Amino acid sequence: MPIGILLKDRAHSVCTIPSTRTVEDAINLMTSKRVNALVVTENDQPVGIFAERDVLRSHLKSRNAS
Repeated sequence: MPIGILLKDRAHSVCTIPSTRTVEDAINLMTSKRVNALVVTENDQPVGIFAERDVLRSHLKSRNAS
């Protein structure tokens, strides 16, 4: 089954964030948009995905650095 068929039933738009923004900015955007992931962009081109798992990794990394 093509992925497009599965996504067609969802009314969500794609949320993006520039790679220059902070993890906190990404968390705030994910919370306000109620999404689990953001497409990361550079020069309006997708370069990656920032997901809830990345939030956890960031938290653990900053906690271990203290």
